Amino acid sequence: MSLGIAANLWVGEAYLETKDIVDEVYLDSYYYWDYYDRSDLTFSGVNFVCGAILDFNYSSNPFPLKIGLVVKTSFSLEVEETFSLEETTNDNGEISGYYPDDATSSHSLGMPLMVGAGISYRFSDNFTLAVDMESRKYGETTLKEDYADLIGLDMEEEDELIIIENQDLNQLRFGGEYLFTEIWDFAVIPLRIGAQTYPTLFMDNNDEQVVGGGLSLGTGLITDRYSLDISYKNTEFEIEYGDDDDDDDFIYKKTMNTLTLSCIYYF
Repeated sequence: MSLGIAANLWVGEAYLETKDIVDEVYLDSYYYWDYYDRSDLTFSGVNFVCGAILDFNYSSNPFPLKIGLVVKTSFSLEVEETFSLEETTNDNGEISGYYPDDATSSHSLGMPLMVGAGISYRFSDNFTLAVDMESRKYGETTLKEDYADLIGLDMEEEDELIIIENQDLNQLRFGGEYLFTEIWDFAVIPLRIGAQTYPTLFMDNNDEQVVGGGLSLGTGLITDRYSLDISYKNTEFEIEYGDDDDDDDFIYKKTMNTLTLSCIYYF
C-alpha cells in the first residue's frame, strides 16, 4: 500500500465589470447616462489532500488490480474585493457626476470536503480500464449564503434569485488507456478515452439537480526521460426555465471545451 499527503495553496484573481450607456432624446428632452463599475477579486486558501493506493500486483498472489482512495479537506476560500464606480449624467443640460472612493470588503466561501474512490484493472500490458467516483460535500457548506453575500443579494427578498443550492456533487468517471509500443522503438504512444457525469449546483423546473456529461480524448509520447500529454474534453449541461404552458420558457445551455498540455521530465 502507498500513502501520500500534500498541501494545496489556492490563489487567484478575477474581475467583474459593468458598463451601461443611455443616449437619447425623448419629448424634446435630452438624456445621457454613462455608468461603469468594476470589482477586483483576489482569492486565497489552504487545504490538504490525503491518498492511498492498494496495488494487488505486489500481493502474495499478484493480479493487475489497483484500488485508490483520496480525501480533500474542507476549507474557507477567502475573497478580498475592491469595488470602484463612475457615473455621469446629463439630464437636459443638467450635468452631474458620481465618483465615490473605492470600497474594500472581505468575504469567505465555504469549500467542501471531497472524497473519492476508484479502481483500475490492467487486462494486458497495453490495455487498462478504470472507474472512479468523487463526492463533493457542498450540502454540508453555506456556499449558497456565502455567494449571496459576495454578490450582494438579499435572500429574504422574494424577487431575488439565488440560482445555486447547497447540494452534494457526486460525479462518476470512466476511462480507458491503450499503449502502442511498436510504432517507435524509443517511445510509447498512449491513447486515452473517458466519459463522466457533470453534476452542478443548479436545480431544474422539477426541483431536481441539473446533471450534464462530458467526453474526453487524449494521447501523448512517453520515453525514458520525459513524457508529453495532450487531452481534449467537451462538457455540457442545460437548464430549462419556465413551465410547459409558459410562452416565456427557455433553455440555458453551457458547453465547455478544454485543451490540456503537460510535460514531465524524469531526473
